[in-house]
Amino acid sequence: MTASISPTATLLPSNEALLAFWEALLAGSLATHEFEDMVGRHWQERRFLRRCPAAVEQVEEIMRARHDLESAGYGHDIGDMRFESLLLTRSIGGPSAIHVRAPAERHPDGPLRTRNREPHVHDSGRIALITADSATFFIEHPGRRGEAVLRVAVARGDMLFWPAGLAHTFDAGKGFSLVSAMARHVPPASTEFALPASALGLDLDACEAFDYGDIEAQISPLPPARH
Repeated sequence: MTASISPTATLLPSNEALLAFWEALLAGSLATHEFEDMVGRHWQERRFLRRCPAAVEQVEEIMRARHDLESAGYGHDIGDMRFESLLLTRSIGGPSAIHVRAPAERHPDGPLRTRNREPHVHDSGRIALITADSATFFIEHPGRRGEAVLRVAVARGDMLFWPAGLAHTFDAGKGFSLVSAMARHVPPASTEFALPASALGLDLDACEAFDYGDIEAQISPLPPARH
């Protein structure tokens, strides 16, 4: 059964609390269980898209102030060296965050399996903050796994939350930038960073696609399952 989004939900943090959480993440003082709890609260309420432009300003301030940020190696695990990435923060066995500049799609009109990074899954919760330009996020429908996929238009200031094990990908369009944050750090250049959804027998191209809904209002219910 698919849950609906409640406009009176109490599990979600205020904008101030969300910004404090993000600041703690960037400072390297956040624990894995705190990261996973934040992801779980948003996912449970089916409100996994938030607006948080102030978080982008925090990232930009760090990138202006620090010139010693090391390359994160994002995209190296799939042999795509067009990505530009910097490691913002990392705690061994704990959360980390990297800034990524994703290049334009090579096959903009192709299926999802031809995106810069094909649909894949991770072994811990994830948060993505869009820092420049726009993209489209695709993820398994939480109420209809293996049958439907949600299509979410995102732009600068949008923050996405999703748990481990769900197949997803971005359509980068003409290129965009984001912070990719994970509950447990895995070097992006490692082959353990992501597992292709195809290895699990999942094909998002074969799924029915739905738009997320009115993302600005953040209270639209997910589409009901069809019988």
